[in-house]
Amino acid sequence: MADPGLVGCDGGGGVSALRRLRLNRLLSVEEVSERTGVPMDTIYNLERGDTANPRLATLRPLAEFFEVEASLLVPSLNQDRDAA
Repeated sequence: MADPGLVGCDGGGGVSALRRLRLNRLLSVEEVSERTGVPMDTIYNLERGDTANPRLATLRPLAEFFEVEASLLVPSLNQDRDAA
């Protein structure tokens, strides 16, 4: 389900997975917001890594829209899982 071209994406100096998914589909933040119901400000914050603990209710519509696991959208979720 996850796109192998997105492995290693992170918010720390690299392009976030969410931003890369959006740009790969040539979509604006406004278009993603309209299609998912997630506010534009929230999408911008997620792309910049400004949201430390996003709610699953926020990530789920984005993950479903892009057909990826929600954990792919937030690098900190992957890091927490890897540290366990």
